[in-house]
Amino acid sequence: KCLAKEPGERYQGMRDVVVDLRAARRRLESTSTSPIASVSGRMTTRQGFMRAQQYVYYGMFLIALAVAAIGGLQSRWKKPAVPAAAAGDKPSVAVLYFENNTGNPQLDWLRTGLTDMMVTDLSQSPDLEVLGTDRLVQILTDMRHQDDRVLAFDTVQEIAKRAGVKSVILGSYVKAGETIRINLKLQEAATGHIVTAERVDAAGEANLFPTMDDLTRRVKAKVVLPGRFDPSKGVIDSPMTMSTTTGSSIDRDLKDVTTSSIEAYRFYAEGIRLHERFREVEAIPWLEKAVQIDPDFALALIKLAVAHSNVGHSNERDAYARRAFEHVDRITARERHYIEGYYYSGRGETMAKAIEAYRIALELYPDHASSRNNLALLYYNSEQYEDAIRQYEESRRRRMPFPASHITLARSYIALGRFDTGQQVLEDYLRQFPDNVRGTANFGFLLADIGKLDDAAAMFAKSDALDPGNVVAAAGRRNLYILEEQWPNATAIALKLRQAKDSFSKLFGGFALAEDALYRGHTAEALRVLEQTAASGGADGSNETADLQNFAAGVLLDLDRPALVLGQTERALAAARGRNTENDSLALKARAESRLGRSNEASATIDVLTKKISVLPGERAKRGLHLLAGVMALDRGDPNGAIENLKRAEALLAPKPVSPVPPHIEVWFALGSAYLAVNNTAEAAARFQRIVDGDFARSGSPVAFVRSLYFLGEIHERRGDRAKAAEYYRRFLQYWGDGDIDRNRVAEARKRIG
Repeated sequence: KCLAKEPGERYQGMRDVVVDLRAARRRLESTSTSPIASVSGRMTTRQGFMRAQQYVYYGMFLIALAVAAIGGLQSRWKKPAVPAAAAGDKPSVAVLYFENNTGNPQLDWLRTGLTDMMVTDLSQSPDLEVLGTDRLVQILTDMRHQDDRVLAFDTVQEIAKRAGVKSVILGSYVKAGETIRINLKLQEAATGHIVTAERVDAAGEANLFPTMDDLTRRVKAKVVLPGRFDPSKGVIDSPMTMSTTTGSSIDRDLKDVTTSSIEAYRFYAEGIRLHERFREVEAIPWLEKAVQIDPDFALALIKLAVAHSNVGHSNERDAYARRAFEHVDRITARERHYIEGYYYSGRGETMAKAIEAYRIALELYPDHASSRNNLALLYYNSEQYEDAIRQYEESRRRRMPFPASHITLARSYIALGRFDTGQQVLEDYLRQFPDNVRGTANFGFLLADIGKLDDAAAMFAKSDALDPGNVVAAAGRRNLYILEEQWPNATAIALKLRQAKDSFSKLFGGFALAEDALYRGHTAEALRVLEQTAASGGADGSNETADLQNFAAGVLLDLDRPALVLGQTERALAAARGRNTENDSLALKARAESRLGRSNEASATIDVLTKKISVLPGERAKRGLHLLAGVMALDRGDPNGAIENLKRAEALLAPKPVSPVPPHIEVWFALGSAYLAVNNTAEAAARFQRIVDGDFARSGSPVAFVRSLYFLGEIHERRGDRAKAAEYYRRFLQYWGDGDIDRNRVAEARKRIG
C-alpha cells in the first residue's frame, strides 16, 4: 500500500501504518479463520418501495445498503477473514452510568458524559473489551432500568451477565465550588470484589478531559492483564511522536479524539443519550449544537449522520458522514474504521472500502458491536446470507447483539429455507426481549413470513400496546389488512402515517397510500399521492425523493407510457446524486427508451448501468442484469430470449421469499408472462400461482398480484376449466373492476364470466 501508484491509495500517516501492522500481527497470531465472500448491490425496478419498507420493517436501525466487492488491501495482500477470537479471552469491562450526587439537575449531562469519556478512553486499547454505551442502553432498556438513578448490585450483576463482561466500573460525582470530585470503583462483576477505588478532582468543567484521561490510565493499569501486548507502545521502533501528553502512539488524550470544547461535549452527551434511545428527532438539535461549536467534532458528526439516516434524511446523512470522514484524524482508531465503513457504504462504487474498513475494525476490536452489525447488514442486504449469519452468530456468541440482529439473523436462516433454526433464533429472541417495541413488531413480520398470521397479529398488537401508533407495528397490521382485503382499515393506517409529524412516517404513509390505490386499480390517484409526498416531504433532491419518483416511473411503465417514464427517471437521477437508487432509475430509463424504439439510447443507458454494477460481484447483481435483459426482451417481443435470461435470474433467488417485498415477485411475474407468450401454460401458471399464494411476501406488489389473477383465469380458460377461470376473473374484478388500469382486461373478464 505504501507503494500504491495513486497517492490517495497510500497511507496518509504513520498512524495508519501502525493500525494495519497491528491487524497483520493479529491475523498471524490467529489460529481460526473463515472466509468471507464478496457481496453485491441491488438492482431491480421496484427497489424504491422495497427500500422504504425496509426502513420500517428493520425498525429504522440502519439504512438499507448495497454492497460491492472487497478491494483495497485485499487486492495486494491476500488476507484471511476476521479472526474468530473467543469472547472472554481478554479483560472485559462495562462502564455504567455515573451517579449525580451534586443535587443539581443541570449536571445530569455528566452521567452520560463521564461514562462516554471513559468508554472512549478505554476503547483505545485493542486488548481490552469495553461495552459500548449503545449496548448498555439496550440492556438497561430491556431490563427496564434505563432511567434508574442508582443500580442495585444484583442489577449490576445481571447487566454484566447479559453483556458478557467480567468487570464493571461504577462511578459518582459531587461538586464543591467549582471543583468536581469524581469517585470510581472497579469491581469484579461475579463476586463484587473491588479491584481498585480511585478519586480525582477536576478544577471546573474545563479540566474534565485531562482529569478523566488520568483516571482512565489508572483503571487501565489495573484491568489489562500483565504481560499482554501494551497498546501504549508502538508496534515498530520509531523516533516519530504520534501522541499528545501521554507519550503514547495509540492512546491519545480525550481532547485529541473528541473535541477540545467541553461545551460541545455537553451537547454531544445529551444528543447521544437521546440517540441511543432511538429518540432521533430530539437528538438531532443537540448534536447540531455540538458541531456548531466545534465543526471538526467527528464523533458528533457521525452520530448526526446516523440519526438523520434513521429518520430517512439521506442528504443530511451523506453530508454529515462526509464531514466526519474528513476528520477521522480526530478520533480513536476504533471509531475511525467505523466512520470509514459508514461513509463508504453510502455509494456502490465505494462499498469495497466499506467492507474493508469494517473488517479491519473487527480485526483490531472484535467487540465493536456496531461495526459487526453493519458488516452483517451489508451481507444480508446483498443476499449473502451465509456471511451475514456468521457475523450475527459471532455477535450472539459475544453476547452483544442488538434486538434487530436477532431478527435479521432469523430472517437469513428463513431465506435459506432453514426454518427450524430461524424459529429457534426467534424463540431465543422472545425470551431475551419480550417487551422491545420495534423488535416485537419485527418478530410479527417474521411470523407472518412463515405463515403464522394469527401469531403475527398478536405480536403487532403487543408492539402497539407497548408504544401506541409506532410505525413498525402499524405497517405490519396494514399488511394483514391487505391480505384480508379490509381496505378501509388498511387505508386508515396509511392516512394516519401520512399525517404524522415525523418525515419518515409521512414518507411511508405516502408509499402506502399509493400502494393501496394500485390495489384498487386507481393509478391516477397513486401517481398524485406520490407527487404530493415528494413535494411536501421537504426532501427534494434526496434519495427519498428518488425512491418516490422511481415508484411513479414504475407505475407509468405498467401503464405503457414510456415517454412519461423518461421524465420521471431524469428527475430521479438528479435526486439520487449518484447514490444506489440511481441504478433503479437507469434500469427504468433503459426500458422506456427501448419501448420508444430508441435502441441506441437504451444500449447506452445499459452500458452505463452495467459499468456501475460491474464492480458489484455476487448473485444479486447478476440477477438484476438477467432480470433487466429478460424484461427488455419481453418488451420487444422476444419471449424466448426473455425466458433464457429470466430463468437465470430465477436460479439466483434465495430459497424462501421474506418480507419486505422480495425480488422473487418481479422475477416470477416476468417469467410467467414470457412462458404465457409461448403458450407454455404449465410453467406460466406455476409462477403466477406462487405470487397469488405468496401471502405476506406479496403484499407490497399490487400490480403483479392483480394481473396474476387475470392471467391465471386466462390459463384455466385455455385448459377448458371455465369454473376455475371464472373464479380468478371474479377476484381480478374485485380489485380492478372500478379502476382506471387494464380496462381492456376488465371488459374481457366481465365478458367471460357472463
